[in-house]
Amino acid sequence: MKHTPLMRFQTLAQLLALCAAALLAGCGGGGGASPEATAQAQTPPPPRYLPQIGADEDALQELARAFENSAEYMPRTSDKNGRMTQPSRQLAQINAAMAYARGATGKDEIVAVSDSGFHTDVRYKELEGKIVYLGPGPGPGASLVLQHGANVASLIAARRDGGGGIGNMHGVAFEAKLALRKTILHGFRADLRFVTEKENKDIVRDMINLDYARDHGAAIVNFSFEATSRNYIHEYPEKGVLKRLQYAVDYLAQKNTPDADKIMVVWGAGNKSQDSPNTFAGIGVHFPELREHVLVVAAVDQKGKIAEFSNRCGVAEAFCLAAPGEDMALPAFRWQGYGQTRRGTSYSAPMVSGGLALLRQYFRDPVTNERQLGNTELVERLLTTAYRGKVHEGTPDEVDYSDSEIYGRGLMDLDAATKPYCSTGSEEDCMSTSLSDDPNAQPFNPAAFSLSGNAFGGAMRDALGGVKIAAFDELDAPFFFPLADGVSHAPQISAGHSDTLHEHEVALGGAANASLALSLAAGELSAARIRRGNLWFSYGHHGGREAGLYFGDDGGISVANFGMNFSAENSAENVANAARHFRAPLAFASPYLSLVRDGPGLGWSQPLRSGARFGFSLMHGAPQFDHFANPGGARGLGALFDFRPNNTSLSLQAGAVREADGFLGARAQGNFGEISADTAFAGIGGDWAAMQNWRLLASAYLGHTKADTGDGMLRAADDIVSSAFSLGLARAGLARRGDWLGLRLSQPLRAESGAAHLRIPAGRTKYREVLHRQHKLELTPSGRNLQVEAEYRVPFAGGNLRAGLGFDRHANHDSARDLEGFLRLGFERRF
Repeated sequence: MKHTPLMRFQTLAQLLALCAAALLAGCGGGGGASPEATAQAQTPPPPRYLPQIGADEDALQELARAFENSAEYMPRTSDKNGRMTQPSRQLAQINAAMAYARGATGKDEIVAVSDSGFHTDVRYKELEGKIVYLGPGPGPGASLVLQHGANVASLIAARRDGGGGIGNMHGVAFEAKLALRKTILHGFRADLRFVTEKENKDIVRDMINLDYARDHGAAIVNFSFEATSRNYIHEYPEKGVLKRLQYAVDYLAQKNTPDADKIMVVWGAGNKSQDSPNTFAGIGVHFPELREHVLVVAAVDQKGKIAEFSNRCGVAEAFCLAAPGEDMALPAFRWQGYGQTRRGTSYSAPMVSGGLALLRQYFRDPVTNERQLGNTELVERLLTTAYRGKVHEGTPDEVDYSDSEIYGRGLMDLDAATKPYCSTGSEEDCMSTSLSDDPNAQPFNPAAFSLSGNAFGGAMRDALGGVKIAAFDELDAPFFFPLADGVSHAPQISAGHSDTLHEHEVALGGAANASLALSLAAGELSAARIRRGNLWFSYGHHGGREAGLYFGDDGGISVANFGMNFSAENSAENVANAARHFRAPLAFASPYLSLVRDGPGLGWSQPLRSGARFGFSLMHGAPQFDHFANPGGARGLGALFDFRPNNTSLSLQAGAVREADGFLGARAQGNFGEISADTAFAGIGGDWAAMQNWRLLASAYLGHTKADTGDGMLRAADDIVSSAFSLGLARAGLARRGDWLGLRLSQPLRAESGAAHLRIPAGRTKYREVLHRQHKLELTPSGRNLQVEAEYRVPFAGGNLRAGLGFDRHANHDSARDLEGFLRLGFERRF
């Protein structure tokens, strides 16, 4: 029966349908996560509520705006009649919203407040459920302003949902808790040079008592009062004049307590417009042992300028900073009936106490919840990150926070305090995987793996999901980077892209000849080869593009057409070189030699007396997997032995590849350290005559990879077993002379088993010890990529018009990617 062109096309359509049906039915498979789990892993997580490198700044800004626009963001002040006046901007002045957006809320931190008293008749919702301790105060010592202590406490920790009060505000650390204790604000000698021993001990027992704070879990104590209102630290230029206070100083110094555990003390600078703080607040000027954990706070007004009433930082500038302290929005009291606005360093100090509570909660281990920064480190961080620039520049209201005599270390900035601190350069430039005092500290590099060829598919991304590496800024604060974000794929050219090639072969004399190909699209040398007899040398540079470049019909083994070479008598006019007509011609070649494809090669092919042929090739190049190229340009060595029995097109292959900087096309970078690999492989392939002038093509490969790791997080790797195969049908002269049709079903290189073992910096302790965790990185992808493709070419206008239709299932061996189709149209012409 004679076959018409239409019948031939019907047959081809049926063959393609069968391949597609097999693909849809779930041919292949693999270990790893389920499609649902993989899909879930691909869903972008919300912004981290923990220190994170490279967080989505747009998302953070959106969250910050939500806080700023809330009714409780200290929105307005009110007068004694409850009338709302101008907007309050205290939280905006210290950039609190960005800290909140990052997740700093002070949750479960306890701040102690020693103050004038906390009247039992004072009732307001903002502090309900927050007071873990309400202690009795010393002596009669009745307060003249009963609500002062409650106001101070509310600025630290009033709830966001306290609601109902006319002031309607929340505290800086709105999820913190409070330990409250009444203290005495008077009764001590005005001139501290003549304090008696009993008075010295009374100061400790009654005024600066820290024991109750420690007993109730508080790490911060707020002192919003002037203990000696007529004395200022600049009036005591020498340490000796305050020697009678040594008992109190020793108590404040907490000498037998590790720095990480010392209670942080925050003191208002005082309200007498003096050049320096009051004596007790500034006593660290003469006693350096206090400076690491005692802070002094000056007050600024709504415009950010030093408040008229506030003492300046002066000689205490090294441990002093500024915070809002004028027109403070305070909660309403039921017994009083209206909201309060107050001013004083009594209210700038709790802003800083709340800021310390935010930082203490923020810098904690994301797994164990343990503190990661010591208390003295938190104090230094708040001081170092304070804003020292200008505001309202060029106007009469200009403020320069670099004026240390006024503002000390600057204006508290909670945005800067909750992100990596770098004195110069970008975040990543100053980060390290260890602490600053470690002589072996390495710079932090977020790059993890780059993949070419995708033998591992999404396995690395899936295995690293939720795993984070800790990096430390210049102040040794830990920040976390999701390792899955560091897995990158080499760029993939779109399915419809192909270089236009010009290839020309010239005789060199005798039996030698050469061929040269130029990529007109790239404007560069793509490949060249010189051959003399059975010996050849070639060079290929594909620049990350699919070159589709093949040499001669001599049956030699070349870098561009590994392993699938056909005998000379089956020339291009038949289908002996059918493989090279496929859009992805290397589907039938050894995928392992694609690890060294992009570079020079030397080969020798020797016919034997029996008619068999033996070939040997050496290659030195970079990975080039069809559409993929190695972005780092890592190079390796490859060798191939090829034996073809007599009178057959069967090819038996064995070879080895040495990758100096990677394994199976995956390249470790950054803090993952160095990795190299040796791969031994074997393969079989060939083409055979099939029914009605069709030819069958087939190849299958199996490899074994052993990896060696160097310095870095990669500490060991299990041996990796990998595979690849292809099946194809091809025919020329199907509907007209010169046309060609090919069908292909293939599986690209895939890891079948293997794992890597990581030792990851995972944080630190508050005692400055870096923590590491072990993690096993499974390398078997979740899916098995199967590709089906049909391509038809027909002569047209001196060239070839081509059309292709194909399907990908589990592309890149990723089970989350189901069936994907593609259509290709193109025209090529050789000159």
